[in-house]
Amino acid sequence: MYKQASFIEFVEEDQNNRNTLDELFARANAYRQSQTYFELLQFISRFSQYSPYNCFLLHLQNPKITFVATPNQWKRKFNRIVKERAHPLIILAPMGPVLLVYDLADTEGDPIPDALRNPFAARGEISKKVWGNTFENTLKDKIAIVNEEMSSLTGGCAIRYETPRRYQGSGGKELETEFAIKLNLDLPQNSRYGTLVHELGHIYSGHLGKRKDDWWPDRHSIDDSVVELEAESISYLVCSRLGIKTRSHEYLALKAKENIKLPPISIDNVLRVTGWITKMGEKRAI
Repeated sequence: MYKQASFIEFVEEDQNNRNTLDELFARANAYRQSQTYFELLQFISRFSQYSPYNCFLLHLQNPKITFVATPNQWKRKFNRIVKERAHPLIILAPMGPVLLVYDLADTEGDPIPDALRNPFAARGEISKKVWGNTFENTLKDKIAIVNEEMSSLTGGCAIRYETPRRYQGSGGKELETEFAIKLNLDLPQNSRYGTLVHELGHIYSGHLGKRKDDWWPDRHSIDDSVVELEAESISYLVCSRLGIKTRSHEYLALKAKENIKLPPISIDNVLRVTGWITKMGEKRAI
């Protein structure tokens, strides 16, 4: 069952590791340049069956892996076995401490499906289920979504008003809120979803501050360069793990080409918010 309380547990579970993860990221020289950071995001997007946190752990252990699974999964799903001297990789288990997984190169057996060799293949349009669930869950957090006619160069924006405003919510109910996300009505569905995720990334990252009872942090005073890179990273990860390509890919690819030093972003925030927005699309809040 998917309830608002589940996110409280989601936050508390990672709270103790947050500073450690950010410190680890900050100290790792390999991640300080935009090119290697984009390569990390591409890596995380490839393994959508695992949480963003686990993908980061896998990259720390071996950035060259192609596809990983447990010995049981290799045998049951692909009729492959793990080689005798294979090197295990450690990830966090859903209901226990850790799981041991193995890369494709450390297994032998039947040929693998083409889909495993081409994880970046586009899978078409954003599904109605993901869009509808995300829309409803956004309203549950008292964030209004407004479709408007805008310039063709504008995707949308997130706004926090000084005083609450009333909007038409789901099922004709009125929604009173300080937060609103405006989307360009003329954009295709994939682009609108990518923009929605980008703006949710701003709000859930605390870039616009928070209300008294909001679960997200208040980070409104951080530098603009951090704000935009975090939101673009979140949008890229959420969308690419769903098999759709948005403008965030172009933004990050350009940054990677420039190979500049990264501003002090919070990798914990990027991975945490990516995981949460992904969950928003999977099930509708009740």
